[in-house]
Amino acid sequence: WDLNGPHPETERLMELLMSWRIPLDSVFIPGCGRAHDADVFLKHGLKVVGVDLSEAAISVAKDLWKDTPGLDLIHSSNEDFAESHKGHFSLVFDRAMLCALPPEGRQTYIKAVHDSLAPGGIFSSLTFQKLNSEPKGPPFAIDEQNMTKLMSESFTLMGAFKVVRPSPLPIVDQEMLWIWKKTKI
Repeated sequence: WDLNGPHPETERLMELLMSWRIPLDSVFIPGCGRAHDADVFLKHGLKVVGVDLSEAAISVAKDLWKDTPGLDLIHSSNEDFAESHKGHFSLVFDRAMLCALPPEGRQTYIKAVHDSLAPGGIFSSLTFQKLNSEPKGPPFAIDEQNMTKLMSESFTLMGAFKVVRPSPLPIVDQEMLWIWKKTKI
């Protein structure tokens, strides 16, 4: 699902968070792939850690980004990384990681990223709300009702925005930008 650049909604996310005066200093990008979205956060002066289970993706990302100040790229599972960085990040940016996971694996992932957030930290996710076909494997769509059910125990919804640009990914019919604030410690 690589777009060869940041997702256009990443900049929209930063604009919203700045307009809401959300204090940010560090970002965790689970399932970062080639880490294109890191560019937006780095331009806003944030420290970024991108994590991916794919050693090949991290290798390519490291080649693309060389020794960019403020960016760490780590080969690890999201859950293992989050476990060792409890309360560390002000923002977790999920660029379709939730949609890469089968529904039964989402709760474990959300708990891990929740724990990696500092008190009052922000979890933002770009999800595939509707797909043009129903694949047997990833991606897996997540609708508003299931997203709310998944998140509402530990987070408060700050905003949900339909992505108005057509997705460049042929399988995706509708994307959604979610912004949640960590409430449960």
